[in-house]
This record gives sequence, C-alpha cells and structure tokens, in this order.
Amino acid sequence: MKRSPITRIVTALAIVLAIGAGTLWFLNPSDPLAPLKTLAGQAATTTPAPDGYAFSYAVKFTALPIEIRDSVVAVDIDCFPGSVPLERNIGPGGWTFVLQTSRDSPDAPKGAVAGYLNIFEDNYPVVEPKPEEKVPSVRGPALTNVCIATKWRGRKLATPFINFALNTFAKANPGKEWIYLDVLASNNPAMAAYKAAGFEEMMRLNDGRVVMRRNLKMLTQGLPIERK
Repeated sequence: MKRSPITRIVTALAIVLAIGAGTLWFLNPSDPLAPLKTLAGQAATTTPAPDGYAFSYAVKFTALPIEIRDSVVAVDIDCFPGSVPLERNIGPGGWTFVLQTSRDSPDAPKGAVAGYLNIFEDNYPVVEPKPEEKVPSVRGPALTNVCIATKWRGRKLATPFINFALNTFAKANPGKEWIYLDVLASNNPAMAAYKAAGFEEMMRLNDGRVVMRRNLKMLTQGLPIERK
C-alpha cells in the first residue's frame, strides 16, 4: 500500500527529529551514559591510532561493557599497584578512554586492552595547597590515570592516545580553555609524552610533582604547539 504525501512528510520529519535528538544526546557530556561516538569518530580521523591499535570508548567508566571494564581494572592494577581501586577513583565527572589492539598478534588477541586514561570534566583538584604553601590552587578539567600496560610500553602509544582523548574532549567542550595534569618530575617517559601532546609546565611543587596544562582552544583550531 502506498503512503500518502502527508504520511511521507510526517515520517521524514520524525526521522530528522530522532537524528537531531540523538546528536544532541551524544554532545551532552554530562549524560552518564553518553558514548560520544560522533565526536570520538571525528577525533580518530584527526588523530588516528598507530597501526595495529584502535581508540575506543569515550564514556563514563560505569558505561563500559563489563568485559572491557574488567580489562581496564586489570591494566590499572598493572600500572598503579597498591593504589585506590579504579572504581572508587573515578567520580561521576570522569570519562574513560580505552586503547585496544585492532588485530590478532603474538602478544594478544584482537580487542585486548593495551591502555586507558581518564579525563575529568571540571573542578578537579589538581593542586590544593596547604595554608603555609605559597602556590596557587589549580582546579579544572584534568587528564588523569594515563596508563599503558607494561607489555605494550615502548611502542610510542601514549602521545597519540592522549591527543585522541584531548581532541574528543575539546570538541565536546568548546567553551573550556585549559586542561591540567600533574606528574612526578622523575617520570621522564610521561613528561616526554605530555610535552609531545602539547602540555606546558606551570609549576613544580615541593612534593616532586610537576603541574602542566594544555590549551584546548589552540587544539580545536589546529594551531601549532608553542614551545618555550
């Protein structure tokens, strides 16, 4: 049975509205289940994964499929043994990004979790000085828990993975200017990866940490990294 012109118009409008609603849902980073597939796809085009790997899952930690979540927890234990369990360390404002293998290899099967990182949307306490400390408080969006599992280290995976996550986050948060992190000054590989991803030093703290920041607006505008 043929549909009338009015029926076809109403159907088309319903499809457009549904697509529009879905797009807005993907663009809402405060939604605890938002996978941000559209933005992550755009970021993956801008910052492709190294050969043999894939960037996946720009979601809240609790929204990860259970098998991926278990693998991320195992990688976390490998990177940070004895630290606070990952489930308690990621609050409601945290996004989890996952690095996976994209094909079978002697090291691992396709889909194995090789690393993960977290980004907190806002107001993360990067630096909360004590009254006697003469350093400024630093709060804001923050890159945390950047982890490449031991067996995959030394393959230059961290910097492109960080760039992918930053691109995804920046596209979803066009009003945010800076993202921060802290790292031990003695962690030379991490320092090198962060600098390669465009982070610059803000300050060095007495506890051995270095606070760094990255300009998100420069990132979304495709401007080159300013080296100082």
